[in-house]
Amino acid sequence: VLGAGNECELAGAVCEGVVGAGIYAEACIAFVDTADSFTGRSSFYAEDQAQCVEDPGQFWAAVVHHDAFGRVLQSGTPDLTGAVAGRVAVPVLVGGQVAVLAVCTVAGRAFDPGEPRQMQLLASDFAFALTQFAKEFEGRAVFAGEKRLRETFEYAGVGITRLDEQGCYVEVNQKFCDMLGYRREELIGRSARDVTPPEDYGAGAAFREQARLGHATAITGEKRYI
Repeated sequence: VLGAGNECELAGAVCEGVVGAGIYAEACIAFVDTADSFTGRSSFYAEDQAQCVEDPGQFWAAVVHHDAFGRVLQSGTPDLTGAVAGRVAVPVLVGGQVAVLAVCTVAGRAFDPGEPRQMQLLASDFAFALTQFAKEFEGRAVFAGEKRLRETFEYAGVGITRLDEQGCYVEVNQKFCDMLGYRREELIGRSARDVTPPEDYGAGAAFREQARLGHATAITGEKRYI
């Protein structure tokens, strides 16, 4: 479980872990989108001495499991009606997404009084791990987006700058430096007025003031640099 790299690998590892001790014959985790259908997302299944497989239609499609899954989805609570026959289904709730963890004992052995609670705790741990995966994925996506933006800024074929409210350069790309003939460190912190002919200065300053007031978001024009 600790080596899982995503929610699919985690679900498979949980199923395999449940049956690995030989106490349970089958384990299934099905990701679902609505209370009416749990075929829209992946599900994972493991049985004793068998490797976990994806989309185990032979498990949740069976009426006995299908009905249990439906009761869990509708109530959001564990279904223990089959505990005496060795079947338990518990919900895994993560934000707006739902999964169901279902377990069957070897030879239909009745669940001991404390076992359903253990399955609920396992489902809670699984939900926590899914939440962590989602946060890590979001963080990686943000990092990748920032990296692409930085690369676009730095390697663009046109000059790109970012100024503060006072009109001083906060960021400049290499193309802008090459166009003006300055080193980057000579421009950062310097006022745009210093590299603009007096007769061309003013439009940018007026735009920044309007943008500060929320009255403008873009400006188009031409200017020279010195």
